[in-house]
Amino acid sequence: MKNILVFCFFLFCCRCLYSQNNPSDSTAYYDKIFLYAQQKPVFKGDMYKWLSDNLDYPMKAIDSNIEGTVYVSLVIEKDGSVSNVKALKGVERGSSLNDEAVLVVSAMPKWEPGVEQGHIVRVQITLPINFKLSETHDTLWSYNHVQVKPEFPGKIGKWLEDNTDYPKIAIEEKTQDTILVSFIVEKDGSVSHVKVAKGENKYLKREAVWVVSNMPRWKPGKQNGQPAKVVCSVPFYFMLSAHRTSKSKIKVDTNFQQFGKKPMDTVYTTEHFRIIRENAKFPGKMNDWLEKHLNYPKMAENRNTQGTVYLSFIVEKDGSVGNVKVLRGVNKYLDNEAVWVISDMPRWIPAKENGNPVRSLYTIPIHFIIPTTDSY
Repeated sequence: MKNILVFCFFLFCCRCLYSQNNPSDSTAYYDKIFLYAQQKPVFKGDMYKWLSDNLDYPMKAIDSNIEGTVYVSLVIEKDGSVSNVKALKGVERGSSLNDEAVLVVSAMPKWEPGVEQGHIVRVQITLPINFKLSETHDTLWSYNHVQVKPEFPGKIGKWLEDNTDYPKIAIEEKTQDTILVSFIVEKDGSVSHVKVAKGENKYLKREAVWVVSNMPRWKPGKQNGQPAKVVCSVPFYFMLSAHRTSKSKIKVDTNFQQFGKKPMDTVYTTEHFRIIRENAKFPGKMNDWLEKHLNYPKMAENRNTQGTVYLSFIVEKDGSVGNVKVLRGVNKYLDNEAVWVISDMPRWIPAKENGNPVRSLYTIPIHFIIPTTDSY
């Protein structure tokens, strides 16, 4: 009997050792977070360029001349998304740098996930995010500290008033807000790195960012007699009592064209001439929704610009709208307004083929019209 018990114990130990050396016996093993994987996660593209393009040096840190490295921990999930982002080691007195590093890393696009013994796994990695002010060709100066401040070509208050529109949807929802926009005036006077520093409503934020992004060139700031990059900011006060109603008109032609698709993940083009059995459906009256959300851009209205923007877009299997493209446009102001609003549509009821949800392609014209008289 004792021999049998010893033999059983021996088999149990062997089984435990086998399970440890053969993790494929346990699904849970591949659900844990790995600190190392045989095939490491890979960023899709040039990660350093992406970080450089998306990181903004906080003005508070610039004013206080704070620089340093923030070490950020993150987990690359099985689908390549980024999660569990936190600052392992930050910059002393540099909380704004720590916050900026975490914010940007959290917004990273999907990676190629890690692989362990042929299984896609979750992997924890650490990234160093460097903030440095001493690079001579890229030194950023705050507006209050640069020796010669950048100058707007004209009266900036009047220019902003003439070119900023109060979004119709914000008016209907009786939304008021103050949007603070930060930006950099480059050495050549152009405006870059436009970002909302404060504000809540997405329609008002979008309008403010769009207006600042289309500012004319400034007279650049100077430091030690040389052109310098200067961080500036401007507040937008959206107040309902002060808004002006546009007399221009936007017409939406809801008799848009639709094309079916075959097979399941390939969208039909006009060459196929096949209509799917159940078309995608907008959740409500699309014409009313578009007229409520579309705005006639002030920059186009002030230039007496009108015309029709022809767009194509795909209604995905889950009803979301994607791949919005301008087939034939008018100018950047009208084109961008049309693309932004179509991209912001709510989910549709997707098209179906043989009872299965399918992707479907549509085209739609949006007419921007400036009437010849003050009344329609």
